[in-house]
Formats: sequence, structure tokens, C-alpha cells
Amino acid sequence: MCHSHQPGIAQRNCIASVVTTLALISVGGCAEHVVVDPDSEINGMAERLTVDESSTVTHETVDFNDAVADAETSGKTLIVDFGATWCGPCRMLKPEMEKVSAQARGQVIVLTVDVDTQHDLAAHFQVGAIPDIRFFQHGKAAGGVVGFHTADQIIAKIPSP
Repeated sequence: MCHSHQPGIAQRNCIASVVTTLALISVGGCAEHVVVDPDSEINGMAERLTVDESSTVTHETVDFNDAVADAETSGKTLIVDFGATWCGPCRMLKPEMEKVSAQARGQVIVLTVDVDTQHDLAAHFQVGAIPDIRFFQHGKAAGGVVGFHTADQIIAKIPSP
């Protein structure tokens, strides 16, 4: 509990301290990573990032389970970025995920899931801290990272098939 002879200042300092701590946790990736396989009974919507021949990245709304099935049949690694629009590190991660989609084109399918609108998916995958990036291969969980990471760091973490 914060104490001060000037209550307004103490309250602002406490709030600033909490916000700073939460930001460090989110950026630093201190949270424990949970591994959960997809379940066809749990579904929702996601944005799929695709790159064309001219390296233009497009965002298309897709059915989550359809993307999982597409990754499974194509043999590609599915990368899912769980985040939220209000989250600073999540916003910083958006262009990095576009780079991942472009740099690993042909090898991965990249999705983003908004945890605020896709409650069932977030709950199923036990997303506790965001951004939370998960890898799936052959329809099964294959690891992931929590917190902000650059495209190069994410690509380096993609598990071998």
C-alpha cells in the first residue's frame, strides 16, 4: 500500500508503478507458457496474414478451425498471436507478425486472435498474458513465446517439423 502526505501524488505513483510492472511483464515475457492443443469443439474468428508475390500483406477474417485444418493438411506450421487492441506490446507486435508472414512465406500460416472478442478461444488456450504467440504443427501444440518478440526472434523459435 502506498502512503504519502499528498494523497493525489501517492495514488498516481502507485498507479504508475503498477502500470510499469505490468508493461515489463508483458514486454519481457515473464509469464509461464501454457501448451494446449486445438479442439474442434472450440472455435472462433481470427485474422489470417497472407503475403502476395509483391510482398503485400493482407489481413483476412477466417474461421479459426478452418485455418488449423489448412495448416495441418498443408504441413505448414500455424503461428497464432493472441493479443488485444488496447495492449501496447501487442500493437508493437503487429508489424513483426507481418514480417514473420513475409519472411517465412510458404512455411507458415500466421493468425492473430483478439482475446477481447474471441473469449472462447482465449479461455480454451488458457491465455494468461498477452501478447501470447503459439506454434502448432500437425494439429498439435508445438510451443510458443509470451511477450513482445521481433520477427527474427519468432522465426528462430519456430519448431522444426
